[in-house]
Amino acid sequence: MSDSFAPIRQVALLLLVLTAVSLEPVGAQDSPGFAGTRSRLVSLHIDRLTTGWLKAHGVPGSVVALVKDRRPLLVKGYGVADVASGVPMDPERTLVHASSLATPLTATALLQLVDAGLLDLGADIDSYLQTLQIQPTFPEPVTVNRLLVHTAGFDARIIARQVHHPEELQPLRDYLAARMPPRIRPPGEVSIYSEHGYALAGLLIEEISGAPFAAYMRRNVFLPLGMRRSSFAWTPELATSVATGYGLVGTDLEPVPRDLRQTVPAFMLATTASDTAHWMLALLNQGAFEGHRILSSESASLMLSRQFTHHPALVGRSFGLREGHHFESGEFFQVGTSSGFSSAVVLLPTRRLGLFVAGNGRTPIWGLVDAILRPFVDRAPSPLTLDEEPSEDRALGVAGFYRETGVPLTSLEKLATLIRQDRLVESAAGDLVWRSRTFRPAEEPLLYREVDSGEPLALVSGTSKTWYLAFSWGLMEGVSWFDSRPVQLTLWIVFAALFLAASALPTNRFPARRASLTPPDSFRPRWPLYCASFAALFHLSFLITLAATLAWALGEGAQSLAFGVPLAPRLVLGLPLIGAALTLPALLGTIRAWLARSWTLGHRLRLTFTVVALLLFLPFLRTWNLLGFHF
Repeated sequence: MSDSFAPIRQVALLLLVLTAVSLEPVGAQDSPGFAGTRSRLVSLHIDRLTTGWLKAHGVPGSVVALVKDRRPLLVKGYGVADVASGVPMDPERTLVHASSLATPLTATALLQLVDAGLLDLGADIDSYLQTLQIQPTFPEPVTVNRLLVHTAGFDARIIARQVHHPEELQPLRDYLAARMPPRIRPPGEVSIYSEHGYALAGLLIEEISGAPFAAYMRRNVFLPLGMRRSSFAWTPELATSVATGYGLVGTDLEPVPRDLRQTVPAFMLATTASDTAHWMLALLNQGAFEGHRILSSESASLMLSRQFTHHPALVGRSFGLREGHHFESGEFFQVGTSSGFSSAVVLLPTRRLGLFVAGNGRTPIWGLVDAILRPFVDRAPSPLTLDEEPSEDRALGVAGFYRETGVPLTSLEKLATLIRQDRLVESAAGDLVWRSRTFRPAEEPLLYREVDSGEPLALVSGTSKTWYLAFSWGLMEGVSWFDSRPVQLTLWIVFAALFLAASALPTNRFPARRASLTPPDSFRPRWPLYCASFAALFHLSFLITLAATLAWALGEGAQSLAFGVPLAPRLVLGLPLIGAALTLPALLGTIRAWLARSWTLGHRLRLTFTVVALLLFLPFLRTWNLLGFHF
């Protein structure tokens, strides 16, 4: 029998929660009775949402921590940490892999060194590093500030950043000495999330403090805050204490391997809901928690204020946190996703409200975050200023293809940019069309807003005449016409067709010389023909096997590449090296053949065209980091 009063009870519960939480003045003191009632109301609200979300998305368990002012409103676990054993999610003891939520904790530690006078936010990090030096690719230095807001300009690196077992994790100095990606953009130009940048921040902590990163974090951040279960030290013992992560294989829920990365300060935080509540309370209360101060009030304010943005109308970044506009202006958040886990932390400084949510499934958890926090805020949409009738001739010449940032550009992973490109269309009136959405010029130069939702888009001009499309959710980088997907795919096809024809070169039909024109002692061997033909064959084989390898890498092989490049792809990368080695004798033989007027003119021309194609293919391979083993 249906309960006709259920909707009324839900509305009444929501009103009580709003009254108990959202309307409470900052700093007000509760009586014990009201505090208990408020906690029960919040618990009823979150219980219903969380259990429904777990069931709807097939996630085994979740933990939630909601804090307000100086105390937790709710710290609770739901479901199970391990399906096989049925161990429940315990908010006090169950560790979850919070992945990228590590970055604000690492930023907290760096700001402690600033507070102690051991580090200057505006200083070149090279002045502090002892075991690693940053290459002077650009005149602008990499400062601590730029490192913390992801504007240092480092390339990304995905291959070989992951390991199978905790004991394989290397010391930071050893890993970064071997695998630190180069700088590819001027520091301070654009903000692109960098795991290796935060790993470098962890190395800074080690070299300034003289302690291993995980030990420093435990002694100076975790223990003062009472975060006794949290750790960056993924020992085999800790790994067995972390909840089991799950993923869907078809319709079945299956455990997935741990996502263990060498970029420990950026990714390897293991924590509990209770511990994270302590850190949120410290940050919301000017750096102190229950009498223990971990940051000065100035540094805590820096953590909860915008430190970089691509445009004033867009959200930006703080130190380790992203600025948001989901619930109110001035909010800061971070989202973490790893193999088998999803987590998020949201801080609303003006309300002194914080939320941490984590689940042991890879389903994005933001839907649950939104459902929990939405009733606590009353966010009206900002008024928009759009041109009703765009004026003529406002086009800036920014049309073209744009690729995702965050894709490595100095390794063979650059091939992914062929797929992760989209076209921007610009009208004469200045409207921009991106992924079937129209953005119209707004009130400020280089700012546009989507005509339906008002979502902002800002154009950012790079120092190398590169345009960027800056959205609230990320950044896209313009590519030249030559690097655009249509041109590059056309070149792949043209080279394949040329090498197919050249590899079938009928060398047995080539005359050794023209008897009527060539003296008996002239240049006559067929080896240039064989070199050119075999070089073309190796390149053709490479293009065919590369296509198959890419299909594998974009599918089931993506996870394998995170641990390193297997033998088979390495052998594939050897094919163009053999082709390049054969190109040199083919070129020398072609020059000799023209000087000696060997064979017929048609044969010499055909060989020449083949050698020219072989030579042009070499810079093409270098463009995509495919001439050699770049990974």
